[in-house]
Amino acid sequence: MKNIKIFAFLVVALFGVLLMSAAFDDAGSGVLYRYDFRTELDTITDTGATTFTIPAALHSKWAYNWDFEASELTGTTDLTCVIQEQAVGDGPWTQVGTIDLDGDSSGRVVGATVYGLKQRCICTGTGTQSTQIDVYAVFKKD
Repeated sequence: MKNIKIFAFLVVALFGVLLMSAAFDDAGSGVLYRYDFRTELDTITDTGATTFTIPAALHSKWAYNWDFEASELTGTTDLTCVIQEQAVGDGPWTQVGTIDLDGDSSGRVVGATVYGLKQRCICTGTGTQSTQIDVYAVFKKD
């Protein structure tokens, strides 16, 4: 009987640990170990620009990937996307990565560590073009 009680206790404890670990990936829990960000499709025309800002504050050490997919609507796609970080709430933005997208293309910017609290991406066009841009970012807490 004692062995059954110990076994039951271990099963309940394991179940509790599994529930707690699942909560860590939940944005509502306040503790994020992974954060996904996806934009709605945006269109950049000629020398226009669009900014994608991560709406979460990234405390502690995070690794990141920004993925881009550009589709030409008219003309030839010529975009430059710059990744920036902000160390404090109203401080200056610092460039930490960049990628050029030409034609129908895709690309990725990878970073080992986010040193700031916030990140954003500014995509700017050049020349005469109209391009649809799809942006997806994944942040993983180290």
